[in-house]
Amino acid sequence: MVKKNSIKILASITSILVICIIIFSPAIISKSEASVNLNSYELGEKKLVVPVNYKGKWGFINKVGKWVIKPKFSAVGNFSEELACVQYKNKYGYIDINGQWVIEPSYDTAFSFSEGLALVMIDGKYGYIDKTGTMVIESKFTETFLGNFTEGVAVVSFNGKWGCIDKSGNFIIEAKFNDIGNYSSNFEIVRLTDGLIPACYNFKWGYLNNNGKLIIESVFDDAQNFFEGLAFVKVNNKWGIISKDGKFLVEPKFDDVVDFSEGLAAVKIRNLWGIINEKGNMVIEPKFTISPFFRLKYSEGLAAMENNDKWGYMDSKGNWAINPTYDSASNFSEGLAAVKIDNKWGFINKEGNFVIKPKFENVFDF
Repeated sequence: MVKKNSIKILASITSILVICIIIFSPAIISKSEASVNLNSYELGEKKLVVPVNYKGKWGFINKVGKWVIKPKFSAVGNFSEELACVQYKNKYGYIDINGQWVIEPSYDTAFSFSEGLALVMIDGKYGYIDKTGTMVIESKFTETFLGNFTEGVAVVSFNGKWGCIDKSGNFIIEAKFNDIGNYSSNFEIVRLTDGLIPACYNFKWGYLNNNGKLIIESVFDDAQNFFEGLAFVKVNNKWGIISKDGKFLVEPKFDDVVDFSEGLAAVKIRNLWGIINEKGNMVIEPKFTISPFFRLKYSEGLAAMENNDKWGYMDSKGNWAINPTYDSASNFSEGLAAVKIDNKWGFINKEGNFVIKPKFENVFDF
């Protein structure tokens, strides 16, 4: 798993990573550029919109492939809290569902809104604005690895140490930790999950709540975020599973892991990956070789999977629900999944039929 500590080594290409986080902040699935939408915007009668790249420009389509906002932007983010971050003429601003500017493009970099605030960069420093464009937390942070607000708290780095601030910009968790939170292979922004966040102090990991209280002692060599009440932790180079009381449900025995989704998680034993349930029992025996940047996660009962350089979808029993015929594929969401064929992206349903024909250079997921 790719952690912040590893990412920091790439300081010389920080600006590239920032763009990846901002514009493609959803997870990159498979070997390509498709991204997973975390905060789609509902349009009318449950018709969702999604960013797509057509002939080099980004716009937004609905679930039947009709343009809601025609492609004219250099880069875009997802709609979140009724606004989408977009890049126009080398500056970032925010538009509404009609494509009208709500906050004029004036930022060097910008993130999606979360809990009424959005992270932006001006003159090399980061701060938070509200939906009027007013800077409510002054731009004083220089680290690129900052967090969206969740549960009223955002993770930030200040003077080389990590802590958490509230919506007034005050530190509620002192910036004293070597590391807080986790990055997966998709460069997701740090956030609290299930009310807890992993934190590293004196080179050992434990878990804090949003008030900075240590809930689970710092005794682990590594620790991942809680999902569905479970978290993977590492001891003596092996991963196990703990519950929110810090007790092991599954003793450390896995060589690598991917977070739980829909009650299932991918685990690696020696050189092969399989699937376990929440009790740690093997549901699908280890038999898959997976790219290190591919996160095997179930969504709507199916997981994108590669076989002989082609992608398809596997059910929770390890059977092919959609045969591997695509050049790349991402997770299902709202009954649709983005797949790539002949260097173009489109969207299929769970029967494997194209609902939106492949014609886009890049897409996010619904």
